[in-house]
Amino acid sequence: LIEQARRIGAPIIQIHHAELTTSTVDALHEADIAVWAWPTTRPEDIAAAQELGVDGLMGDDVPALVAAAQRADKTTS
Repeated sequence: LIEQARRIGAPIIQIHHAELTTSTVDALHEADIAVWAWPTTRPEDIAAAQELGVDGLMGDDVPALVAAAQRADKTTS
């Protein structure tokens, strides 16, 4: 992933949430590449992606994504 991102100058990689691991997210962050998880449409998938430290969430259930962002804001404030 890092090689692919660097080759095309991509500052962000979009990865299916089921393929994400802590080590993948950490390695991409160490390479200054942001990680967006998709399609995070179920609350449990959203929470799992957030726990891994992704930078962005993509999905079709906008209310669920907004609720997740609001929960994250409350825990970081």
